[in-house]
Amino acid sequence: MQQAANDTLSERNAQLNAEVLDLKNGYDAIEERARFSLGMIGRDETFYMVVASKL
Repeated sequence: MQQAANDTLSERNAQLNAEVLDLKNGYDAIEERARFSLGMIGRDETFYMVVASKL
C-alpha cells in the first residue's frame, strides 16, 4: 500500500520536474501555460469566442 503511494508521488514529482525544466529552458512552455491557464493571446492574433445559444 505504501509502495503504491510512493510510486504515485514519484511519478508526480517527475512530471513536475519536467515542467520546471521546460519553463526554465524556453518560451514555448511559458506561452502554452499563458494561453491555457490565463487565456492570453499573441500580439498579432485575433480572439474569437463562440457562445452556444440557450434554447
